Amino acid sequence: MRNDILEHRILVENNILKGFKTDLIQAKKETDTNPSEGTKTAGNYKKGHIKFGGYEMVIENPKGSIRSGKDSDGNKWSIKMNNTYGYFLKTLGRDKDHIDVFINDKKDLDKFNGDIYIVDQVDKDGNFDEHKIMYGFDNKADAKKAYLSNYSKGWKMGKINSASKDVFDRWMKSSKRKIKPFSNYIDNMK
Repeated sequence: MRNDILEHRILVENNILKGFKTDLIQAKKETDTNPSEGTKTAGNYKKGHIKFGGYEMVIENPKGSIRSGKDSDGNKWSIKMNNTYGYFLKTLGRDKDHIDVFINDKKDLDKFNGDIYIVDQVDKDGNFDEHKIMYGFDNKADAKKAYLSNYSKGWKMGKINSASKDVFDRWMKSSKRKIKPFSNYIDNMK
């Protein structure tokens, strides 16, 4: 373990440093930002963990890291992350993976009480693909801008909805697996 991570962990454990910002720094440092293709595919590379809002987030790509992969046609892609990206533990999305989340690194998510934005991401044909959660953004325009900044130019977004923390929590607990667009749920959740 790197000395700076160990030193930071000691400060946190001794309550010298505490809170969301400190926990986020630590979780980002613990994330392997250059995993091999094999470990990315298997999902077994080192990832940071952070708790906020009653959820535990696993960090796959810290802000500033490069996210890369292959699309469904086998074309390679890569993008510099403008927001920290990962997923919520104990969730299951349409793609049978955890539900993905982008967070606003500038906010203290321990104290955040604003709306949460849910993107009904679409595939290249415009059909619902999966949810992407935008957590800690001030308004829908900021959430949309942040979402698009983490994808290549021309990326199709899909519909974006806002939900209060209470509505978002009820949606997250409403079923084991989220298979329909959030826009189908929102009217019944208010």
